[in-house]
Amino acid sequence: MSRTIVFSCVLCAVLVVAGVGHAEEILDNAAVVRMVSAGLAADVIELKIERTAGRYDVSADALIALKKAGVPDGVIKAMMLKDRAAAPPAAVSAPVAADGTCANVSYFTLGNEGWSWVPSYVCVMHDAFSVDQQRIPIERVTAECHEKSLALAFGGDIAEWWFSDGVDTYKFRASQRLISDLEAAALKVKPGVLHGSCSDRPIRKVLAGRP
Repeated sequence: MSRTIVFSCVLCAVLVVAGVGHAEEILDNAAVVRMVSAGLAADVIELKIERTAGRYDVSADALIALKKAGVPDGVIKAMMLKDRAAAPPAAVSAPVAADGTCANVSYFTLGNEGWSWVPSYVCVMHDAFSVDQQRIPIERVTAECHEKSLALAFGGDIAEWWFSDGVDTYKFRASQRLISDLEAAALKVKPGVLHGSCSDRPIRKVLAGRP
């Protein structure tokens, strides 16, 4: 009898933990692109969008980026319909939320089609940097920098912000205003971190070797 009770308690605990994990899942543009890159059928992705909380950027530029990333029109429409129930984070400036400074950006990451820029959501918080649902503890951040050499090629208002955790380098592209906001927030939460231009030799030595 006691074994049955113990087994039931363990099963309940597992179900509770699983339920909490599912409740905290929030889809965004980058998650949709990853599902498409993984080869999931459009109707499966649309069902996932319908049944899962979402935080989508459906601005014109974001929709163009989604189309270039191969996201089907039906999936994009599902994102837009879902987004009507909850407004997405502002894309014109980096909002300062209770947990940090966040922004919609493009993230340079590896997918099935190789390295490319995909829609993403990044935050600088007091205890960590977050990229979509991935958290990098603040103590692991070894360097952060900005890169403006690509600005002219993208209309003069696009810059890049990178940071390293000593293993990987995370690269983001957005307007110069957003990049400045993220960089300022990073220096505020970790003022002693190595920072400057991404082309500076000391920073290049610290940054990980991701292309």
